[in-house]
Amino acid sequence: MATIHIAEIQNILAERGELDALPHSPEGYFLEIRFDDPQHPSKVVDEEMKDKVFTADCSYGSVTIQFDSQGQLKSIDLS
Repeated sequence: MATIHIAEIQNILAERGELDALPHSPEGYFLEIRFDDPQHPSKVVDEEMKDKVFTADCSYGSVTIQFDSQGQLKSIDLS
């Protein structure tokens, strides 16, 4: 299994010039990890998770987990 930490993702994005990926950035803090890919749509439908949104607090701030109209994981947002 591959593992990557949020801090590593933040550093990669900051190196690309996306400074809002870093906490305490003058531009504000926002990090979105996308899981949907229009080029490779899933054929699996999870009726229970369709269009659901969950929000929780974590050590990085507030986390929002979004599912799409098929019930597939769409994104995880940290702010």
